[in-house]
Formats: sequence, C-alpha cells, structure tokens
Amino acid sequence: MTTAEAKEYILQHLATLRLTEKRRGELDGEVEKWTARLALAQGKGLEDLAAGAQGELERSRAERDRIALEAEDLRGQIERMIRQLPALGARERSVDPDLLVQELLMATGALPGDEDRVKLERDLRALEKTQGVQSDLAALKAKIADEKGTDKP
Repeated sequence: MTTAEAKEYILQHLATLRLTEKRRGELDGEVEKWTARLALAQGKGLEDLAAGAQGELERSRAERDRIALEAEDLRGQIERMIRQLPALGARERSVDPDLLVQELLMATGALPGDEDRVKLERDLRALEKTQGVQSDLAALKAKIADEKGTDKP
C-alpha cells in the first residue's frame, strides 16, 4: 500500500467515524426523549406507558453504548494508522535507479547511452595502472639486483 492509498484509507475511516459520532448524537437525543417520556408517564401514573418508555429508553441506551464503543475502536484504528504513515513512506522507493545511473554518467561527463564506452575506459585505466605498477616493480627488482651485483666485488 502506498502512502497515498493509506491516506485515502484513513480518510474513509475518518468519514465513518464522523457518521458514527453523528449517529451517537442522535441516540443521545433519543435517550433524552425517552427519559422525559418515562418521567411524564410515571408522573401521570400510567404504568403501561411507563413500561414501554422504559423499554425504549434501555434499547436507546444500549444502542448508544454500542455506537460509542464502535467510535472509540475507530479512533484507535485511525491513530494507529496515522502513526504508521511515516514508516510506510520510508519503505517507498523514492529514487529511480536507472535515472540515477544516467545522472551519474552525465556528472562524469558522459552522455546517456555511453555506458559501454565508460566501462571500456574504466577497464583500460585499470589495466594501465596495473601495467604501470608492474613496470615499476620490475624496475625496482632490477635496481636491487644491480645494487647486489655491485656490492660483491
């Protein structure tokens, strides 16, 4: 999942959270309404209406509590996802390796497409360096041999 996809996913969860919180607000209103109706029915001594209002009040409270738990769960999920966003972004490749090779070639004075010529030049320079070291070594050996030969009269 890319960072953009993760952000979109988080936005969808946020939208769901907002709808859940809106529903919780509606249920708070229902709880208040049924509490008032229960008090009214009890005040008038209408026990059958009071029992019905009590049942609706309990149903509304249970639904409100379930929605509140759902909202808290969504909040926790969203917070975890937001904390994971930087790590997700760090895993995404932000450098094109082929483009980087071409830029490095241009920085060394070569043109894109000259990879073979650059490799050939690099290999020849290494060979020349090796050859130079070998000739220096041979000259040093000859000098040592001459010095040993002149020291034995």
